[in-house]
Amino acid sequence: MAYPNNRRVSFLSLRAYVALMRHRDAVRAAQALRIHPQRLYYHIRRLEAVLGKPLFRTCGPDWVPTSTGVTALPKVVAMLAIWEQIEAGICARQPAATARQPEPGAIARHGAAFWVRQATM
Repeated sequence: MAYPNNRRVSFLSLRAYVALMRHRDAVRAAQALRIHPQRLYYHIRRLEAVLGKPLFRTCGPDWVPTSTGVTALPKVVAMLAIWEQIEAGICARQPAATARQPEPGAIARHGAAFWVRQATM
């Protein structure tokens, strides 16, 4: 199935947005996420493209959130918290001793390793 208007967003894009809101500096936000600053820029711009509105204005080295950026923060934080709860529940149910290796060709479905697109991470 083709997606002409690809509106998929990765969890890393959401985490990059939250880190940039917290630090207001791309280098420090990238360091907090342990990614390269260029990758952080990509994820912020991708998120803005999907939303169709800017989330930040750059003022020198500082990134100042727009009204859209401020409005979206509680919702994005809530989404990430829900995902972490889901992830914690899945990981807690799988004891390490009984974990099996996936069969060749099968999709590994433990932790965050389901179909979040690798190309956008």
